[in-house]
Amino acid sequence: MKTLITITAILVLCTGLSAQVSRSGDITEHIDSVIGSLPGATPQGLYLQPGSSSRALWREIIQNILVGNYSEADSLGASITYEVVEFTDISTSPAKTYYILEREPGSTSRYWGTFVFNPNPARPSLVIQCPHPLHDRNTGGEGFLVFKKAGALAYFVSGIHRCNGETASPCDGTTTACSSGAEAYRYSDQAHVVLSTFQLTTEEMLAVYPGMIVIQPHGFSQETGDPDIIMSNGTRYTPSTDYLVTLRDKLQEQDPSLTFKVVHVDTDWDKLTATTNVQGRLLNNSSDPCEYNPFQATGRFLHLEQTYSGLRDTEANWLKLANAVCATFPAVGGFTTAQSGSWTDPSTWAGGEIPTSDDDVLIVSGHTVSVDDQYAECKSLTFGGNDALIDMNAKSMLTVYGDITLYSESHNVFSAGWSADSAFVRLAGGATQHLSGWNASGGSTSFRDLIIEKDSGTVVTTSGVGMRLGIQNSLDIVSGRLELAPDDDLEARWASSGNLTGNQDLVVTIRELGELVQIDGDGTHFIRSQTGSTPIGPMTVYGKAEFTDASSYDMSINGIEIKAGGQVTLGTGLGSTTYGPEFNPGTITIDSGGVLLTETTSELWFDTTIVILNRGGVYKTTSSTTPFPPTFVNDGRVRYQRNPSTATTDQEVVDMDYYDVEFSFNGNDTKKIWTLTGDRLVADSFEVNNGAEMILNGTGTVEVDSTLRLTSGNLDNSTGSAILAVSDGGLISRATGTISSA
Repeated sequence: MKTLITITAILVLCTGLSAQVSRSGDITEHIDSVIGSLPGATPQGLYLQPGSSSRALWREIIQNILVGNYSEADSLGASITYEVVEFTDISTSPAKTYYILEREPGSTSRYWGTFVFNPNPARPSLVIQCPHPLHDRNTGGEGFLVFKKAGALAYFVSGIHRCNGETASPCDGTTTACSSGAEAYRYSDQAHVVLSTFQLTTEEMLAVYPGMIVIQPHGFSQETGDPDIIMSNGTRYTPSTDYLVTLRDKLQEQDPSLTFKVVHVDTDWDKLTATTNVQGRLLNNSSDPCEYNPFQATGRFLHLEQTYSGLRDTEANWLKLANAVCATFPAVGGFTTAQSGSWTDPSTWAGGEIPTSDDDVLIVSGHTVSVDDQYAECKSLTFGGNDALIDMNAKSMLTVYGDITLYSESHNVFSAGWSADSAFVRLAGGATQHLSGWNASGGSTSFRDLIIEKDSGTVVTTSGVGMRLGIQNSLDIVSGRLELAPDDDLEARWASSGNLTGNQDLVVTIRELGELVQIDGDGTHFIRSQTGSTPIGPMTVYGKAEFTDASSYDMSINGIEIKAGGQVTLGTGLGSTTYGPEFNPGTITIDSGGVLLTETTSELWFDTTIVILNRGGVYKTTSSTTPFPPTFVNDGRVRYQRNPSTATTDQEVVDMDYYDVEFSFNGNDTKKIWTLTGDRLVADSFEVNNGAEMILNGTGTVEVDSTLRLTSGNLDNSTGSAILAVSDGGLISRATGTISSA
């Protein structure tokens, strides 16, 4: 999906400066497009090393960005066809503003990279650099995910393939990255050139942020005997604060199958050691980063050579590094546990104060925080290890206003306990909330009783990487919208263990202002409480529920009640030629004022499905053909309706008896066609409205017991063998509708 980018000009009056550009959109998609347009290794020679005047200008631009003089930086960049864009990222709520130093659109030279500055970082010492986004596949996108998720200070991605340049760097070291034999690094290789924008930017940032920590994700082709990750601080020395070893341990917790070599620990390892990386040498206080190795390690340079499979191949695997980085470097300004204890006990928290709805919370590894009353709250909630836990006690509630991020896919937050006596987690507020880190193939954290009570129109969303959202007992959507992102699922799982419940105890209630939506996209959804088609408990809908794209695991629910004002929409992809019907709702009851809308032509219904359409309820169909359930108790209204602006085919009417049938909307000369194969009864009313064209043909009689209502449109009864009859005492009501050839 393409995101609309809005562009405006911030006019700088009476200064002679050029107008600074302002854009809004999804910043991740923007950076993806930047990386996707970078020149490759060929044609060679596109990369030109910045000259002395350009280097001085670049330094001045970075200096202005770092102190907030963005318009001045933008004006300076014009002479080298660079601009500083004020970018509002609307993919998060609330929206967040970044400043991006990037090449002007249409520029065909100076591939010097893209620099993203975060003026309000959660981790103000952390910088992510990606010098080889093309050669080390996916490291640019992975690095940006780490930057954004961690709320890092800055992100810098190279502007061209490392092998594009033709001239050798004067700095020491050789590589086989660009040729079959060892050769000097090239000027286009930003990790091995000191007269590059990468190094210049690092130098200027160090002057302002002397405690800066740089993480560089790289990639390599794994051979026999190689680990999954080669980690280096740029030296063979052990620093006093060893962030790299901590990061290794946090990555191991994310994925216990990963194997490692840490250069300053595994001293016999000599492959891809990063000791000639000039940013690493600079951060480790080398006297000449181009020529000399340092004689110490600050620990503030983290160089990560990663294999492709399991780390760089998918966004879900990128999260391993992102989560580990967040656990290694706690956010500032948030609340961190000092010990195990009660949420509302000040001594539980470092600093001796209790978190509020505006405070991000990190529960440290080994700590268990108990929720003992109704007043526990926080903004975002993260964890420092798989043994960072929450214990939900009787008559308690934890209200979260931001994201919940599990430490790893094996993390079970509530394994410490969750009382069955009125204990709830509540997701609330006006910001979009993201649930991430859940297992994509089995159980991890499960809620026992979850309440969603958001401001109107706001969203709780899952991660879209196949996560299985586990809930044991109840899901109550009071207001707002719970979105299951493409490929994400809902399962009934025990809060204590994360195992499938194998029963029908998960009760889902969608209140008048609530919505449950499965997002259509590249992936499928399932709902279940056990393997096979074991259903979750019953679902009651006063608001809206939308189902789409079922997997072969099916969507299994122990009955759906659609109450007055409620609507359940059945979209496409709920049945397949390979697996047959994949929607298993048990019995659906449509009460007066409730609506069941079907938008699919697929055979979606299990053969055990029963739909009870009560008086005043509506079964609405917008597809060209309509698959009714095997058992259909029809005492309400069936409405055949097509979108007048998009419909391109006629709508076939199912030949059966009706209590109340309505034919609505015409578009693009499409029609409603009822082909009779026998006599049919419409027990109450037969209505044509909204300009619909309804054709009655075939052989048989349709007898209308109560009212034939022609509000607008036309009823074509020109086929002589198809008879339309109104019973004695019946009523014909007409506004502007017509009957032709009756």
